[in-house]
Amino acid sequence: MLRGDFVPKGEDFDRWRVAPDRVVELPFRPSPLFEQAVAVLAFFVVKPVYTLLALAVAIVLWKSRSPDLAALRWGMISFFLGENACAANYFLFKETSYLAEYLHSYGMLLCFGFTAYALLEGVDRRVLMLSPPDRRCAAMPLCTACVKHAEVPCGLKRTFYLLLPALVVLAWMLPTADWRDNAYNTAICGQLYNYAHLRVYQVFENWYCGAAAMLMFSASLAILLLKQRDPIGPAKVFLAAGAGPLGFGMLRMVLGGAYDDNRVWYLFWEETTELLFLLGICFVLWTFRQGLLGRLSIPASSTPAP
Repeated sequence: MLRGDFVPKGEDFDRWRVAPDRVVELPFRPSPLFEQAVAVLAFFVVKPVYTLLALAVAIVLWKSRSPDLAALRWGMISFFLGENACAANYFLFKETSYLAEYLHSYGMLLCFGFTAYALLEGVDRRVLMLSPPDRRCAAMPLCTACVKHAEVPCGLKRTFYLLLPALVVLAWMLPTADWRDNAYNTAICGQLYNYAHLRVYQVFENWYCGAAAMLMFSASLAILLLKQRDPIGPAKVFLAAGAGPLGFGMLRMVLGGAYDDNRVWYLFWEETTELLFLLGICFVLWTFRQGLLGRLSIPASSTPAP
């Protein structure tokens, strides 16, 4: 394991500063032809597909005014901009721009947060009917009495008294994770390529994301405990704000731990996970398009149904 920072040599980042006065060459690890094909597939096929899907979803939701769909729209915009920062870092800076990679990471973080809020708001107002004061809550058969109509505690609200502290505890996994210092060179389709996970990025993924998640979840819990009137709305905002950094940090931590020695698969599974994420969003929007988007499907014939 090498600890330190890249030192440029010519046009490639192929050396590692392990001490102020000591620089070593990075090891070379040959990648089999199949792994090279996987790397090309992930970056030049999978990434453009899900990036364009994110843009398409943002366009479809451009005029949506409901809070859940508006949040999802901003999540897709953040994701699109973040992935373009990643592409720019590769094509323009050979992945040496700290700023571009931070923008990439922050775009993913915001996307996860906005999407979490869209899910919370959608399930609340379209499925559970927890917040609408004039609608019967779907959890009524479980609670037997509802806070909307009687002086009783809200059962769903009380479950978050357990969930939010549990999320705070889980967020501690990020700052206590080990550093990943493995770095090596390889050849992809005849081109020298460096794989590494710099500590400057791990500080963001582990320390910043962990601290931000714990702070947001604690704020959400404090709102539920202390705010007397209508605490659900702002509590959802802070819960989603914590879910963004927690989700992003966990994704990077799990992939780093599993594929630190073979980062071709790290790249492939990160890109594939994001593709599945976008495909899931598209599937839900298409399946429930009439209720979500207010569009009627074209009838098969003009004969009215009985």
